[in-house]
Amino acid sequence: MKKILLTVLLASTPFVSYADISINLDIETPSGTAYHQTVAVAPCSVTNDPATTTTSAKCALEQAGANPQWTNYGGDDWFLTEASGASQDFAQNLYWGWWSDMEYGQTALNKHDLHDGETLLVALGVFPLRITVPTATIGATTTLTVEEFGFDQSYNGIWSPSASSTITINDIVGETDASGHFDFMATSTEPVVVSVSKTNFVATSQTFTPQIAQAPAPSTPSGWGGGGGGVSAPVIQKQFNMSAALSYLTGKQHPDGSFGAPLLSDWAAIAFSSQEDSTAKTKLREYLRASTLEMATVTDHERRAMALMTLGINPQTGTQENQIAAIAVAFDGTQIGDPSRINDDIFAILPLLHSGYNASDPIVTKTTTFIVSKQSLNGSWNDSVDLTAAAIQALAPLQTISSEHDAIIKAVSYLHAQQKSDGGLGNSFSTSWALQTIAALDESLSNWQPSASSPQDYLASVQQSDGGIEPMNASIDTRIWATAYAIPAMLGKTWDRLLPVWTASTTSLTATTSPIIATSTLAIATSTPPDASTIPTIATTTSSIDISTSTPVIEKPARKHIPRIVAKTVTAATSSERIHPQIAGVANTLSPTILISVWHAVTSFFSRIF
Repeated sequence: MKKILLTVLLASTPFVSYADISINLDIETPSGTAYHQTVAVAPCSVTNDPATTTTSAKCALEQAGANPQWTNYGGDDWFLTEASGASQDFAQNLYWGWWSDMEYGQTALNKHDLHDGETLLVALGVFPLRITVPTATIGATTTLTVEEFGFDQSYNGIWSPSASSTITINDIVGETDASGHFDFMATSTEPVVVSVSKTNFVATSQTFTPQIAQAPAPSTPSGWGGGGGGVSAPVIQKQFNMSAALSYLTGKQHPDGSFGAPLLSDWAAIAFSSQEDSTAKTKLREYLRASTLEMATVTDHERRAMALMTLGINPQTGTQENQIAAIAVAFDGTQIGDPSRINDDIFAILPLLHSGYNASDPIVTKTTTFIVSKQSLNGSWNDSVDLTAAAIQALAPLQTISSEHDAIIKAVSYLHAQQKSDGGLGNSFSTSWALQTIAALDESLSNWQPSASSPQDYLASVQQSDGGIEPMNASIDTRIWATAYAIPAMLGKTWDRLLPVWTASTTSLTATTSPIIATSTLAIATSTPPDASTIPTIATTTSSIDISTSTPVIEKPARKHIPRIVAKTVTAATSSERIHPQIAGVANTLSPTILISVWHAVTSFFSRIF
């Protein structure tokens, strides 16, 4: 029965009506969460006088079954001393505090009247964290702010920047800087979950949905005005300047050969691999050969394996970390990595196929079956252009298998439905991956020209005068990322064709111009996750690599780790999983975040997905 407390003066006699209200109650203690549920609260006694009732925080604790104990120090204030079996102990600095919608409570709990939908936090000896998320736009760096509650010298409750808090965006993990900030890049419109934790503080999370940036309206060429006769002005297509794009990318390279975040360095490597050797390419090759991945997820290893291979570095023996082993040990007998995500499965296929595994190996057959099983009825994966385009690239070498072939046909139909009249598929990131998909299927661009413009025309239209992709007022990281995607796409070079192939019988990585599925003697157990005992040693001409010695190094990431929601999170990527498909890449955006991911980053995937 609905009851709302209503008091009116009528002949000096209060008239009271009631209505239950619903709140979110969270009770935290040093040992963890004691209660975290939505509870309906009915009015109860404010003090010991049953005639005086209100819907207070005291009522919530009592009606939630927290077995609260109260102390009265005089007057009508009742202070909490025990709840859910946890007692305050001033000698141990353990005392109860409470927050209403993250506002610190400065009265006794029986004096706080609740409102419908309120979040009431009652905590013993621990303080809360809170997250501020500005409006996030796909492809742009979003700075998240984390604050922690505490007291100043005058014992006033204050919120201050929370440095060194652990922040997780989808599957991307990082740490806030001294200002409590963390940069994330979303790569898709998939909801992004941000979680924050820190020792002696109450962990919190928040979900937000990135927005699609509004593309500027195309300008009308001079000499063509509007109006008159109903005759459309001719379309004047802009040409893509490849040398300018490469120059832009080279100009953003750091002295150590990197491009900043691992995500950006890896994608730049894939871009440079499509060109002849250069000083920038050599510097990046040496940087990747010597560097290791920090706080790496399986999508990080997938993206890094692709980057290494495109530069002619064996991903199993060419660096301190065996990237292929890190992918293989994430196989649980059905799929790779997180069962709730698909980007880590999609971005595993090509590195595996180019590192000694073939289409009949269980890790490949089981994972591709899992990928196909996650395809939506509309032909997409996660309603993401990025993720769908990435999935097609991964499945294309296997499309002789009927299920994979049928999945690709449905996926292509989905991509056609997403193409806009300007030739693009939503943004430069998604359009680049779609272009590579078109090349992977050997389709004619004439099939992808719904009006006068093709995907190539769209990418040319968003190239700026300095050679970079995306508007000049976008962040440098965003433009590096977008430009690195566009270069191989405009050359019609797919990931499969850029990756050399390595097997136990070869002495070096050999570039291929068509998909190659190498014969392999590797065997992966199908009933249990692979480990050192189930993955045999892979012999090379110079050494023997034991999977048990190739455990990825996991360290605390540096500030401003950007996911692929590739993670394209987030997220392995621009599309949905780049703090997602492109976090893997960042590897559902990411994906591609930070994140995002934090390029999806987050995240979905390769941080843009990847």
